[in-house]
Amino acid sequence: MSAGVVIAGGGLSAQRCAETLRQGGFAGPITIVSSEAHAPYDRPPLSKALLAGTKNAGDVALRPADWHADQEIELLLGDAAGGLDVERRKLILESGAEIGYEHLVIATGSRARELPGGSRYENVHTL
Repeated sequence: MSAGVVIAGGGLSAQRCAETLRQGGFAGPITIVSSEAHAPYDRPPLSKALLAGTKNAGDVALRPADWHADQEIELLLGDAAGGLDVERRKLILESGAEIGYEHLVIATGSRARELPGGSRYENVHTL
């Protein structure tokens, strides 16, 4: 794959980074790599409207479905960053694929901590 800016992470920080690069005039390749199967989405509504059934997945997307393609931002979804080869300037994905980069942004965010025993209840969700 071609060099450019590779953003490891699929959350709000990754989305805003890509937007800012385009708004600032960066015309080179931008690739967002995310372990999730969905384009970056707004996470706070997950614990409210989405679980309550008043919004669907499309309602919480940070940008319309065609925005990334229109901005020439490639989305590599469903394959997390698993390693880094700094000398060769390659991001190594969990699938074993490698992505070359000129610039790398690590925007992987954080993970929710599960409460012990919470997984045994249907009405307990980890977000």
